[in-house]
Amino acid sequence: MNIKEMAKLAGVSCATISRVLNDSGYVKEDTRKKVMGIIKEYNYTPNMIARSLSSKDSFTIGMIIPGVGEKQYGKILEGAAKETAKHGYSLVFMDSENDLKTEKKWLEEVKNQHMKGLRGTLQELEEQGTAVVLTEKDVKNAGMDGVFADEFRGAYEGICRLIEKGCKRIGIAVGQMENDAATEERYRGCVQALEDNGIALPEELILREVEDINRVLQGKKLPDALFALNETAVGQCFKELFKGKKQGTEKILFMGMDAEKTAKLLEDEMLSVERDGRKQGKEAVKLLLEAFDTEENDRIRGKRVMIPYKVTGV
Repeated sequence: MNIKEMAKLAGVSCATISRVLNDSGYVKEDTRKKVMGIIKEYNYTPNMIARSLSSKDSFTIGMIIPGVGEKQYGKILEGAAKETAKHGYSLVFMDSENDLKTEKKWLEEVKNQHMKGLRGTLQELEEQGTAVVLTEKDVKNAGMDGVFADEFRGAYEGICRLIEKGCKRIGIAVGQMENDAATEERYRGCVQALEDNGIALPEELILREVEDINRVLQGKKLPDALFALNETAVGQCFKELFKGKKQGTEKILFMGMDAEKTAKLLEDEMLSVERDGRKQGKEAVKLLLEAFDTEENDRIRGKRVMIPYKVTGV
């Protein structure tokens, strides 16, 4: 008897059988007793490898990430790994290195290895029966579940913290915002926060290039703060702020989104707006497990979980 046959007899999902066998995760007591009764009746000896081969179910969750070296993805991976282990699954992560061809190669691997679910992409796998949960770029109208950082609210709260510290003239460094949905959301959050607090954002304080940052730092009227909205912008601001300090620039507050690494280097000289990556990974796995537990016809697609940011430092 394989796990699928056991699930059919018990009238539950394969994931529920797995949780009973591995004594992990929540299972209703009457369901647990029913499954244990079947195990005893059929003298079933659980063996993960044999079970995987007989049911063509690898009990593996695949995770495709664009860059394992980037700190926020490392935290997502850590959170996902802990949650999968709790429920008797293995986690396999694949680094696409921000390369579309490499990502497609890994997607084929997911299909070939019969992985239960995927944290990353894409629609064709969802259509073929592999559960997908996104954690970065959303795919509109695709009906896939997602666990996303609340970019708008994070940037909004970042601006509010700067205003609380007395800043009114705030430069927004957007870096490479074109075709970057996260940065666009962050920029919208900044604009809304300034507007809600009755503060103008003149064009000269929207900093798109290194030259813009340098110009505003060399100007007669310095900003009270610089808020960098992505990794590129954080690096640009860091370089221009500290390469040759002009008198007065030491008073400028520096804030960055997902800039924990730079914030640690600067210690008490920088504010950072950070997401809880570990929680993001954990919630993504929870959505996958929920999908495994739900019959296809009963499954509600397109669920969204938003992970908040918090402001740290200074």
